[in-house]
Amino acid sequence: MVLPSLAIIVLIAAFFFRMQQRPGVKATFYGLKPVVTEMIVYAAIHFSLPGSGNDWMSWHTVGMLIILEICLGALIKYRLHPLAVIVLSGVLGIAFFQ
Repeated sequence: MVLPSLAIIVLIAAFFFRMQQRPGVKATFYGLKPVVTEMIVYAAIHFSLPGSGNDWMSWHTVGMLIILEICLGALIKYRLHPLAVIVLSGVLGIAFFQ
């Protein structure tokens, strides 16, 4: 079942590789970047807040915000590799929530 999906992805990638220098394709992808970023940010906010009532500011949320600040600091100030920051966030998640 993986092989047909892989073949389709390879064909689409080859098509876009040949078309990537065309102005219309560049403009399309340039316009899609903010939309994709917005969708990721929305999903992060939607899944990070527990419940939909007034209980959004709990110790769980505070712990997640602390982990967020530590990981952003590691990315921006110390320029750690993103994979190392993902591992760091997992370790911090275990430390905070277990």
